Amino acid sequence: MRTDSLDFIYRSFNESYNTWLANLKKYRQECFLLKLFSDRQIMILIILLYTSASQDSIKKRFLKKLFSFKTTTDQNNEAYKLTLQYLKHHLSSLRIKQSNDLAEVYERNKIESKSSSEECLKKLSLFLRDLFDNGNELMKKGNMKDENQQYLVTLNSSDKNSTEQNLDMNTFCILFNIFKNRLPSSFQILWCTTATSEDIKLFFSRIRTFHYLIFVIMDIDKMHHRLREILLREQDLLTREQVLHGTVYYFSRELTTSRNGLREFPVPPKYLNANESYKQLMTLFQNGQVTQPQIQIIYGIAGIGKFLFEIIFSSLTILFIFLGKTHRINSQYKDENLSCFSINDNLNLSSLISSFLLFDVEKGDTNPSIYFNISIHAPFEQLNRILFSLFICGSLTDVNSVLTFSLSTVK
Repeated sequence: MRTDSLDFIYRSFNESYNTWLANLKKYRQECFLLKLFSDRQIMILIILLYTSASQDSIKKRFLKKLFSFKTTTDQNNEAYKLTLQYLKHHLSSLRIKQSNDLAEVYERNKIESKSSSEECLKKLSLFLRDLFDNGNELMKKGNMKDENQQYLVTLNSSDKNSTEQNLDMNTFCILFNIFKNRLPSSFQILWCTTATSEDIKLFFSRIRTFHYLIFVIMDIDKMHHRLREILLREQDLLTREQVLHGTVYYFSRELTTSRNGLREFPVPPKYLNANESYKQLMTLFQNGQVTQPQIQIIYGIAGIGKFLFEIIFSSLTILFIFLGKTHRINSQYKDENLSCFSINDNLNLSSLISSFLLFDVEKGDTNPSIYFNISIHAPFEQLNRILFSLFICGSLTDVNSVLTFSLSTVK
């Protein structure tokens, strides 16, 4: 499901696109929680807050596209449940503790369908403030000591000419450990290969706003040269402004500390130790009261079906099948609560997220199992990034369709 067709909501305001952007800029200054969402994510949140008795309302059309729910005698109740469920996915991606009940806050901040863009943004701002205690959790200094610094994390230069993996095990361990005592949220990482100029500018706006958070910029070397110029211009501006901002880590093989404002990050040896990183990860899951997924890995030569090893985390079973281990899954694990996702030479993130959302709705309160049937020809760099986002950041968002899926913290 793509959200390109959702542009009709702009026209429903009966005002120009420039007016919408001006209002959005204004309310992002008044409610900094809006900076945690892209322009189109904000549009989806507004749609979800819409209220209308019409069977052909903007929200119901959106939910039908997203969940394919059919018209029933109790359609309004069904739409209400799906609305809250999808709101949870978007809001959980922030990893901020909710100070009030979602259903109650939703009821207090519904948006009339014919509201102007300014009225919509005002209501959404009130909704986010009410739900997250005005975002005070993100403004606490905590154990942060290195605010206002920009660090360069130099990746292994031995493969400087390689266009293959950037997110190998060493990079993964460094990336995870940089966030120290807090599990990262998706809004703290900019994946440059999928970022637009608007994404870059919004990301640096977050850096300037959330002084005590850590931010990471990945895949700089693989950016289009035009977008890279925008990124480096923002980095230079951040340096010259000399104002308080969050700590930023730039991962690159090509950048050097000769750039004004960048200092080399001395990677502690323990950051490169996978076993120590694993222990730290388990500690953060426990401290954050997040239920870890149970992961089993089946790996071997195609067709043999030999079970080599498994990694157990907790209650949700995620099975990784490499090189044709489908037979073992079908014979030993398959039941009505198990779903298969095959990953071959292409990986459509929007389709994957859409399938996750549908699977989540269909299985409800059960303990579902998913297995990824991963081909040897799979796009592993993209897959590694997706798995990091899903299991470490707890959510997946596709920048094109703006679909979001978040793992449950309780099952």
